[in-house]
Amino acid sequence: MSKMPSIIVPARLASTRFPSKLLHEVRGKPIILWTAERIRTVAPEFPLYFAVDDDALERCLSEAGFTAIRTRAEHPSGTDRLAEANATIGAPAVINVQGDEPLVTGEQIRALAAGIERRGRYRHAGRSFRTTAGLCQSKSSQSRARS
Repeated sequence: MSKMPSIIVPARLASTRFPSKLLHEVRGKPIILWTAERIRTVAPEFPLYFAVDDDALERCLSEAGFTAIRTRAEHPSGTDRLAEANATIGAPAVINVQGDEPLVTGEQIRALAAGIERRGRYRHAGRSFRTTAGLCQSKSSQSRARS
């Protein structure tokens, strides 16, 4: 397992303001693929996963060569979706990039990773997460880091 944080993109279709937004095509391509390709281009050094709640998202990403991890549809938040996906992945830390952020930069991602490293947070992340500036870390890791 890599000691680097992994990027996990929470992706769901049940948006209340814009249902199926992530599959909406912009210039002939679903928004989720614009985001996926951008992350792969600007931050190829980080393991990249998508935590998805739907067959259509899973198929879209998988057919384009991305790793999609199926999660339960009823999660109350993207952080809960990340936690479920990371239970499978086992990343020491997670950087959360939203599925509708096709303009994310490599500098933003690397700054988050540097912040994690400075705080000595390369520890196994469990199922219980909190969110801070776009990154997730297990509560048990937080308490160990303070000791």
